Amino acid sequence: MLVKKFLGKDENSKFVSKLLDNLIFKFEYKWKIDVLEIRPGPENLIMEENRAKLFLDMKNPFILNHDEKASSVIIMSGLERIMIRKIFGQIPKYLEDLLVLREIVKKGHDDKLYYYSYISLMEYRPHVVEEFSDFLEMSLFWLCFAEKDEYNTESLQNIIASFKYNRDFEKKTKTLFKLLSKDLWDKKNLEKAVKAYEKL
Repeated sequence: MLVKKFLGKDENSKFVSKLLDNLIFKFEYKWKIDVLEIRPGPENLIMEENRAKLFLDMKNPFILNHDEKASSVIIMSGLERIMIRKIFGQIPKYLEDLLVLREIVKKGHDDKLYYYSYISLMEYRPHVVEEFSDFLEMSLFWLCFAEKDEYNTESLQNIIASFKYNRDFEKKTKTLFKLLSKDLWDKKNLEKAVKAYEKL
């Protein structure tokens, strides 16, 4: 059962509600949950036995601008996260994020995800990355394509490479990114990637 608990009947809520209706029944798997509750709030997912509460940030610029492509990625990410958490349980959020984005690619929405990634990077102002955590987060944009799409991977890598950042970030993540470029549904690959991430 799908329960949508949006605040008010404003245009943003109607926009998200319509996207949800279009996307939710196209998923190719069963979540194995009884109730999926959609609420406004900072992006988050709370799993309680056979019940899931998915929070969508209604103040996200893509949603406020009614950008259908990018907003679809935001919603799909939340829906895919339910499956990933059901299957993998508690793993570092960074790896969970990557697995979620890879599922979007696998289901044929790579054009929407590339668009979302490209716009997100190009709107990163100024093009200076001071924090290591920000470098890690933006690297997810190309890592999600690394397993199957060389063109998109290199395109997004080149955009990040044009930014100003401490080049030691690349050395620090070399081993991790190599592991994350592999199939993480393989248990051994995932275990190695988790260990490498936890060593950062």
